[in-house]
Amino acid sequence: MKIKNILGMMLLSSLFFVACDNDEDVRTDDGLTVKFSSSIEGLIPSRAAGSGWDSDDAIGVFMLKAGQALSDANIVDGAANKEYVTATGDGRFAPAVGQTISYPADGSNVDFIAYYPYTVINNYQYAVNVENQTSQPAIDLLYANNAKGLNKDNAAAALSFSHQLVKMVFNIKAGTGISSLEGLSITLGGMKTQATFALADGTLNVEDASGKELSVKLSPAVEGVVGEAIILPVAALNGGSIVFTLPSGAFRWEIPANQEYAKGKKYTYDVELRNSGGGVTASISATIEDWIDAPKQNINIDFGNTTPGDGSKENPYTVDQALTLTQNDVWVGGYVAGVQQTRAYTVKTNILLAKTAGETDPSKCVLVQLVDGSDIQKALNLVDHPELEGKFVKVLGNVESGVVSNVTEQVGGAESGTPQTQNIFTESFDGQDLSGGSKVKIGSYTGFDNGVGLIFSDEYGTADVRYLKSTANNNVWFPADKDASLKISGINAAGYTNIKLTYKAAANVYNAGTSIDLNKLKVYWNGQELTVPSKVVSKDNGDANVFYELVISTGMTASANAELKFVALGADNNLGLRIDDIKLVGDK
Repeated sequence: MKIKNILGMMLLSSLFFVACDNDEDVRTDDGLTVKFSSSIEGLIPSRAAGSGWDSDDAIGVFMLKAGQALSDANIVDGAANKEYVTATGDGRFAPAVGQTISYPADGSNVDFIAYYPYTVINNYQYAVNVENQTSQPAIDLLYANNAKGLNKDNAAAALSFSHQLVKMVFNIKAGTGISSLEGLSITLGGMKTQATFALADGTLNVEDASGKELSVKLSPAVEGVVGEAIILPVAALNGGSIVFTLPSGAFRWEIPANQEYAKGKKYTYDVELRNSGGGVTASISATIEDWIDAPKQNINIDFGNTTPGDGSKENPYTVDQALTLTQNDVWVGGYVAGVQQTRAYTVKTNILLAKTAGETDPSKCVLVQLVDGSDIQKALNLVDHPELEGKFVKVLGNVESGVVSNVTEQVGGAESGTPQTQNIFTESFDGQDLSGGSKVKIGSYTGFDNGVGLIFSDEYGTADVRYLKSTANNNVWFPADKDASLKISGINAAGYTNIKLTYKAAANVYNAGTSIDLNKLKVYWNGQELTVPSKVVSKDNGDANVFYELVISTGMTASANAELKFVALGADNNLGLRIDDIKLVGDK
């Protein structure tokens, strides 16, 4: 659903959705088919132009026992994450094949929970990821849990949806001295990008390690350019930034400390870019409004300073000044442009700072020397932190004719004093094309993502890598009634703390009445069995070969030559199990 002027709900001969607050009295012959009317708090479009639904928009709906929490035990008649689609985009939603919901025939009361956009749900958690901003509607999470205590005698269930994330809009105009906005880009820094949303109670849990620069989606407007972004709510953002980049220069605005971005609100920035001869500047006014009502606040910002710095932390010397300056214990600020003599980022001993982001001429850059093993090097070197390219940083040190040495402080680099969550190991099993139906034993498979320095084996010789059509990728198959394993030896986890393992598992529950707990697939770290969370899957719940992500965050200690092993014993595995997308992360 592209959050536009209406949210349709259910109509016609099965479970349908109609336009906002529309309550059609339509029933099937049994009188049990659930009807819905709906509304959204505020009707702000999720894109700059246009309104209404797009074809094939889909939502997910759950029906559960009245007054009970959302869980496997409380789902009524298997109505869990039922998909409804508006085929033509007219706001009328019909169930996908086999997805119809009906009230209980005995008249018992039920509650409803719904969300948009539709996706696969694991453990009643909606995975939120706003890294890709190209399709705003695809990441604009809506949630409704107000329809409670209803039964077959109710004419309709009225669902009230609300926005769970934050909308940012940039209205950008070219001012004096700017002839064109062609080539403009906007990036957001210092924000988290991933979270899990609990459908049971509507809480959002942000992943601390998911910080990543976001590229704002830009579209032409009648006057200038419109930028849009959807971000995660944050009570007090620190270290955030907005960078406007034109071919003539890049200009970074530091978002004020403790800035709140509240869920369900839209933050609009009116921006005019100017160049009056001393460089490009930006004049910004900002308003904040609910997606329903519009209490506002105004913020006036002038960034893109064209005056020389004084060497202080608050007003560092510019790159132009530092190229001719000789002075000790002063601050210099600039945009990270690379390293001396190479663009391959194989050097940790220096970085280049430029007046503008994207500079490629080293003669226009200041060379910042990084002492081996120092915290400054850990925070600023581009080998470990390539994401710093184009970022604005400040350093405190001795300046002599374009070289900064003896750096003792920095602002804008990675937080070297705080361990950072890093990838240790990942494996997708997709490096070899098996779509033709080949099944390759573990010891013979050649398409591992991490083949160099690692050993993949199966001590029983029964597991294999194979292609699954329903997911269109490879996975490891542990056959039913046989002992099978996947052992990965030689993982370098030295120096890591808080090691966490995630992987996806599925079961071959194809016959009616069959079920299995995915924790029958045992996991070992350096020979010690780990505690695998319980996840029961069944045919009756539609779980046949549906992958669920399992997370283990205890029991794994640092090791330079670690062994990770998955084991399914035939006595426990009577259906067949699968595993995919293994990932190890840790703090270092």
